[in-house]
Amino acid sequence: MRSFPIIKFVLLFIFGIVIQNYFNINFPILFIITTFVLSVSLVILILNKSGSHQFLTNIIFSIAVISFGALLLALNVKQTKQIPTEKDWIKGVKIYGTISEIELPRKNEFRFTIETDSIFIHSRSKTQLKTKLLCRFLSVEKRERDSIYKMLMSGNIISLTGNFNKGKERRNPGEFNYRKYLNQNGLAGTISVLNSSDILILKDESKVFSNIINEIRQKIFNQISKLHNGKTSGLLKGLILADRNDIDFETKTEFVNAGVIHVLAVSGLHVGFIAVIFVVMFGRFHIIIRYILTIFGLILFLLITGAPPSVFRATIMAVLYLIAVLTNRSNNPFNILAIAALVLLLINPSDLFQPGFQLSFAAVLSILVIYPIINSLITSTKLPGWIQGILLFMGVSLAAQIGTLPLTNYYFGKLSLIALFSNLLVIPIIGFLVANGILTLFISVFTMNIGAVFADASHLLSYLLFYSVKLSSSLPISFIRINSFTIYDSIIIYFSLILLIVVIKRFYNSLLKLISILIIVFNAYIFIQFDDKPLLLKERLSLVMIDVGQGDAFLIKFPNEKVWLIDAGNSTEYFDSGERVIAPLLNYLNVDEIDCAVVSHMDSDHSGGFKYLFDKIKINSLIKPDPDSTKNHDILFEDFARSKSIKINYYRDTIINIDGTQVYILNNTSDSYYSLLSNNNKSGIIKIVYGKNSFLFTGDAEKESEDYLLRNYKNFLQSDVLKVGHHGSTSSSSHDFIYNVKPKISLISAGVNNRFNHPSPKIIERLEAIKSDILRTDVEGAIILQSDGHNISKIDWKNKN
Repeated sequence: MRSFPIIKFVLLFIFGIVIQNYFNINFPILFIITTFVLSVSLVILILNKSGSHQFLTNIIFSIAVISFGALLLALNVKQTKQIPTEKDWIKGVKIYGTISEIELPRKNEFRFTIETDSIFIHSRSKTQLKTKLLCRFLSVEKRERDSIYKMLMSGNIISLTGNFNKGKERRNPGEFNYRKYLNQNGLAGTISVLNSSDILILKDESKVFSNIINEIRQKIFNQISKLHNGKTSGLLKGLILADRNDIDFETKTEFVNAGVIHVLAVSGLHVGFIAVIFVVMFGRFHIIIRYILTIFGLILFLLITGAPPSVFRATIMAVLYLIAVLTNRSNNPFNILAIAALVLLLINPSDLFQPGFQLSFAAVLSILVIYPIINSLITSTKLPGWIQGILLFMGVSLAAQIGTLPLTNYYFGKLSLIALFSNLLVIPIIGFLVANGILTLFISVFTMNIGAVFADASHLLSYLLFYSVKLSSSLPISFIRINSFTIYDSIIIYFSLILLIVVIKRFYNSLLKLISILIIVFNAYIFIQFDDKPLLLKERLSLVMIDVGQGDAFLIKFPNEKVWLIDAGNSTEYFDSGERVIAPLLNYLNVDEIDCAVVSHMDSDHSGGFKYLFDKIKINSLIKPDPDSTKNHDILFEDFARSKSIKINYYRDTIINIDGTQVYILNNTSDSYYSLLSNNNKSGIIKIVYGKNSFLFTGDAEKESEDYLLRNYKNFLQSDVLKVGHHGSTSSSSHDFIYNVKPKISLISAGVNNRFNHPSPKIIERLEAIKSDILRTDVEGAIILQSDGHNISKIDWKNKN
């Protein structure tokens, strides 16, 4: 450690940030401790000139650095003040404040950050509040969006009126917590503005430097859009501007599965390409001028990308390295990496907990530590030089993957098995794309026609890139899922990696080295099992009411591990519940196959999400209402299911035995009265009985259907759990039906602040009157119930993740 003095300081500083993050020490106490320790440190340094009390000095100094790290995080977090309201969503909030940052435009919106001065909620008296909000301008008209975007500048003092949202919390197991993300970035929430008339510039002030940079970014953004097709444009914006908003969700997933998602995040790889471009470009200049110009070029690239942590880290390292070479000073990469981390954390200590920061530094550190071992192993072989070159190239990728493995498992839940080979092809293509993209932009300034020719080359390169990634990600062996991977598991893996490196470097006896490695690997495997507790226990009947917004979706896992899915939420142009909610949940729960998909009825808020699931997940059979030949979407739905080899069955009054669990379908389609019912009233009525526990599902069945059920199944309807009909609408859950079923637990699936005002207060009162425990997705998010055949328990999944 004597060779790396800055590393000691940075590690202690980081330790202080971690302590404050987990223990949240009171700010005044922390300030007093830090001030006292720093004062004592200063006194000791002054009095202890002889160095006779070096140990005590080191202890006090270490405490001072730790306290300073904790204090800095406390100051940073303290700045995020919340809007004074208990509601998650409020209409008609008026904000006065200053624009601090403007993002590049997106497909149907643009965003900017506003530092608030005062807030009006429901036209009440003004509340003075200094905080930050993310503003989303969502006008349908592109011309209106473009007009407002050109008008606004960083530093403008404005007033705006819109709908405030604290941000979506985790609504289902394994989901991203957007509210937490906003708060970690100093944002109290979002405010959505729909009309240009709701934004008014009060004072036309501006931040000159920020606006110059933003204008450069906008011009590059627009030029890329003009010269390239949609997919290539989105890719180059990500590679050059660090703006990945035009890269679609499916493409990002393919890059994750292929193990090359890192190339879409501008990082050291891209900064390295840029540095090489500048060095070659300024090759005719004297070395001092060449390096100085390269440094300025790298700083300009940093500003153009918006300075994300990975680019900041890589730029600082590159600049420090070039300065060290110019001044003939030590360019130790470990010290340079530590300085880069320190600079970033001094600016924003919360970056330590961002995936981008962690992955970036873990990758570089692991290359510095592990690659020399791989290099010595490869160069010691008698392989031909060209083969060694390929293996060494792959070795860099392998070293980075080993170092980031615990983090990628934790954040993505996937382990790529083909990443080494994918990177072998993808990284060179990315290098050519970046170089050609910059060259295209430069040429297009003088002539768009020749620029378009170079843009065609980028189209070809991007086609090769997307094709190879798609092919790699679609292979059955491309990746394996690793769910429920925790921080604890990450710590165990990193500790084991450190031990393995020590053993490989320090042990010379081959047998002793092999035995030690096996012991470390075995112990790591054992220890990471300790916190593996599946959310859905075996030999239990588990019910998950999935939060799909205003719609229905219920996952049933039977004691014999068979899985049914009753409904799959909605699918619109902007959001598909099957793709964005249910499929990720199934992956998280390690559900690879659905034995039976059940469509209660063909309304889109119940059936829409199935199309994606039919295409992406193995589904063995489907139960649905009889087809309606007058409705084209019903016919297309069945045709698509059959094209995926899914066996279709229709509702009939029958009993299905699933290894001791009885599933009763209470739709007597042969009854002449049944044929007269509406689509809602023809919803599948399903009762599941496991041991002494029972669950009743009614889809969107209304009073007519409930009356029919009371006439034909009255003595059989009583159930422990009722899925309340039609999202709690007054058209369902009649007095007689509720008092006959007498549910101990009532499940209501409804969207937060939905436009139908579901569930109705009248239905809530009716359920409360029979002392039923009401569980709602709009209030709690997903609900998980488990039965052992005797008792039904609610699982607190939010505190298990």
